[in-house]
Amino acid sequence: MFLSIGTPALLFKGVCLLMSAYILRFTRLSRLIRNFNIMFKNESSIENVKEQINIFAIRLRIIKFIHIFGVLALFFEISAMFFTLLGGGIIVNLLFSAGLIFFLAALISVLIEIYFSLKALDINLDIEY
Repeated sequence: MFLSIGTPALLFKGVCLLMSAYILRFTRLSRLIRNFNIMFKNESSIENVKEQINIFAIRLRIIKFIHIFGVLALFFEISAMFFTLLGGGIIVNLLFSAGLIFFLAALISVLIEIYFSLKALDINLDIEY
């Protein structure tokens, strides 16, 4: 299989978009944890707040892995583009494949994070209704 420099560059945009979206999500989760910490001190339903804080901690760890996988995917995609310019044959395919694997790992981590996000929303709905 022959890869041109444009092939790894296609994923470059996707990884950058993924990273910027999850940096914003990380910031929002940090704010939510601070708010839950305040609620924890004032809330009569402390168990629900504790459970939500635990879920948010899990989500933060998952987002950390999303960032790591995204950065590794970006690294391998840039390396593939660099070695394409140098005329590297099989190493370009290996680097590109590694980048795809890390990008796929980031996407799977996103699905897991969405699951925990929905679980936290379910707990929040139980508190409100």
